[in-house]
Amino acid sequence: MRPSLRAAIVVVAACCPAIAQSEPPSPALDLRATLELVRQQAPSLRVDEAAGLLSEAELPFASDPRLDMSVGNRDPEDGSSNSHDWSFGISQRFEPSGARDARRDVARVDVDAARSAAGEAELLALARAAELYLRAVHAGARRAAFAEDGELARQVLAAVRQRVQAGGSSDLDARLAALNAGRAAGDAAAAAGDEGRLLAELGAVLGVQAGERVSVTGPLAWPWPVDADEALAAAARRPGLRRLEAEAQRAEAEERVAESAGRSDLDAHLDYGRDDRDRVLTLGVSIGLPLSGRGAGERAAAAARASRSRGELAAGVRAAENDVRAAVAVHAGLAAAAGEAGDVAQELDESTRLVVQRWQAGGLDLLDVLALRRELLATRLAWLDRQLDLALAALEVETLSGQLAEIAP
Repeated sequence: MRPSLRAAIVVVAACCPAIAQSEPPSPALDLRATLELVRQQAPSLRVDEAAGLLSEAELPFASDPRLDMSVGNRDPEDGSSNSHDWSFGISQRFEPSGARDARRDVARVDVDAARSAAGEAELLALARAAELYLRAVHAGARRAAFAEDGELARQVLAAVRQRVQAGGSSDLDARLAALNAGRAAGDAAAAAGDEGRLLAELGAVLGVQAGERVSVTGPLAWPWPVDADEALAAAARRPGLRRLEAEAQRAEAEERVAESAGRSDLDAHLDYGRDDRDRVLTLGVSIGLPLSGRGAGERAAAAARASRSRGELAAGVRAAENDVRAAVAVHAGLAAAAGEAGDVAQELDESTRLVVQRWQAGGLDLLDVLALRRELLATRLAWLDRQLDLALAALEVETLSGQLAEIAP
């Protein structure tokens, strides 16, 4: 197990008895710990690559100095003695005005774009892990509901068998009670299988090693309040929109690079050598003549890219705001419905107790008990589904606004 996983989890106190006998206690994650494990995944290599290119662009010159050396033999025709000529020199190219700043801006924007892309990828990974966490909590609650129903069915079956032996019930009642108990056991096993599948998917997303079993803890609810104004304000900060902004800035910087191609560059050189027994020191410059109009096409293409990126950014902001408003409206409707329902769990527990009490007192026959048990179970499962829908609606708001990535660990 990774050290980060050990630090982020606590040992679960209550496990299924069957699982506890065959496996060690499972590490239980709450939602905050789940999100923190996602953040601890490997850093983005694209950011490191862009940062390396930025360090290259920040060098003072686009190219290193050049060292030139030559040597030759002079054989005079007048019969005088031979002589050797030699020279060496150093030269440096200077970029056109504004070229270095433009190149550096391109590299800086690339770093911002890489960070934004990594942030968007992290946001989607956080959303996926949070969804699996909520669905796993929901599956655990369903498993518990089916297990409780199965226990009730077993109690009914045992009581019916005792009544049959005492002559108070028929064999048909015993058969019906046995069929319902078997069905309840099968439903509980299927619910446990669904929970195990979701936990395995969550473990894979979190990078848990094969063979390790993860469990979750916490209520079936989104633990942070949903604020419409804060969500709309945060939507403009979503990493995907910042990436579009970086793309527009990059296109503008590329346009400046293209403009510099139409300006004169400069080469300065210093030479020292021997020419016919004379020592010569030469300082010279070479100036480029931008006669062909270089960079015009690149400038036009870069301007078009900048305009397109700005348009995509404006459209992206509008779409993000509309999506957040729609998600907030859905969450508000579900929250209002949940508030009107009140404490359904407590009512269901009390109703189940009353059904058992009345049946034991002889106020209900077996068919009534079985029908009421199915109705109570269906009501409990429907209530759990609504709780999941409400939590997922809150997650949708947090994801679309980008606030999910801003939750403090």
